[in-house]
Amino acid sequence: MALFKSSLLAQASGSVGGTVYSHNRGGAYIRNRALVSNPNTDRQQAVRSAMSALSKMWGQSLTQPQRDSWTAYAANRPVTNRLGDSITLSGIAMFLRVNQFGLTTLNAVVKQNPPTSTLPPGTEIPAYFSSEGTSGGPGSSPDYQIVVTSQSLLFGLAVYYNPSISAGIGYYKGPYPQLNIDSVALLNTYEWSSPVITSDVKWAAKATLFEISSGVPEWTVFIPPQLYEGA
Repeated sequence: MALFKSSLLAQASGSVGGTVYSHNRGGAYIRNRALVSNPNTDRQQAVRSAMSALSKMWGQSLTQPQRDSWTAYAANRPVTNRLGDSITLSGIAMFLRVNQFGLTTLNAVVKQNPPTSTLPPGTEIPAYFSSEGTSGGPGSSPDYQIVVTSQSLLFGLAVYYNPSISAGIGYYKGPYPQLNIDSVALLNTYEWSSPVITSDVKWAAKATLFEISSGVPEWTVFIPPQLYEGA
């Protein structure tokens, strides 16, 4: 892996050919694209099935006014991509984003019309990930936290988790075979402690904050492989 600065590329994320462009707290970097295995977990199968069914529904079941309403909804609710930039999704992309999350995470029914959200468009999501948690000894207190700082809005937090990753892995984007859902509100904190103390595995997670009233996923953070406390 090579760190780099470029007068041509201010930011880059994704792959071109066999090269992956990404960034972390150490700066931008380039690495070779790795061929990963496809474990075909239950969750992966559920997501793929949902995306296939939803894509068919968009083209065959939704009316044109419904499709137009999703396009208008997407235009008024930009999302943040992996580079931290605000982007506007297409109508079908927003339909898939909201309903895939609802079907595979919340066991919700399909929303054929855009949901009503209490968050005004463009609202900055009141949450952050922290690795500055206190430590009271192995397995006793959290090392990693997601903190929701809202004073009035009610959110849920879906945490997709892999508790056992090879200690040599530093880059990970899934799969996450475990799922926990917490309700968080009013300065609440989602905390990780260390249930297993071992030197040969790490854990990694993807956390999505969603508005409980509408079921809309609003904010996602990928937490790279971390050593267990005390390992």
